[in-house]
Amino acid sequence: MSSASNLIWQLLFHFFIAVVLVFASVGFIAGIGLIVSSARTLRFFQVMNRWVSTRGVFKALDVPHSTEQFSHRHRRWIGWALVAGGIFATFGLIAGVNSTALGAQFAKGAMSPLVAIVAGTLKWFLIAGSVTGVAVGAMLCFSPDALAIIEKYANRWFSTRSVLRGGDDMHPTLDRLVEAHPAAAGWILACTALGAAAYAATLLLARS
Repeated sequence: MSSASNLIWQLLFHFFIAVVLVFASVGFIAGIGLIVSSARTLRFFQVMNRWVSTRGVFKALDVPHSTEQFSHRHRRWIGWALVAGGIFATFGLIAGVNSTALGAQFAKGAMSPLVAIVAGTLKWFLIAGSVTGVAVGAMLCFSPDALAIIEKYANRWFSTRSVLRGGDDMHPTLDRLVEAHPAAAGWILACTALGAAAYAATLLLARS
């Protein structure tokens, strides 16, 4: 198991280095373009800068879909299924999941306690969800009126349009700043990209 976890960490590390090098290369090329040929680079930026409306993307989320009729029509079947599944999941998590052992298997050294804490937190979060499922299932079977009162306050619909209000507003301040000072922006971008690439290469050489 330790060799498998080490392989996963190595793959994640190399993936991170590859992402940094790719973005650093793109940033360096963009910076050189702003220095050498500002007009063409800015025209290319204008073509690539496309605005995507959140209203169109999240339109389906703004349509409420009620499942109360189906759940109350088959409330006993759904209720007993929730009770059985919740009890099985609760005892399975309590008896079968050892957070300390998981931390020791998937990490070493100082990372092992951290992984154990994350695993333990996730374990008790799932246990709380399973116990809640048992309670909801029992209410569906024996006290649907009480569950309806809870649903009245819990089932509130929130529109993404109101939550993401302002997400459709464009903020081209940085674009205007680059257009006003393309050469300076190019030097800053190129030097920053070179620094990020050098740091990523140093990390890669240190691990090899």
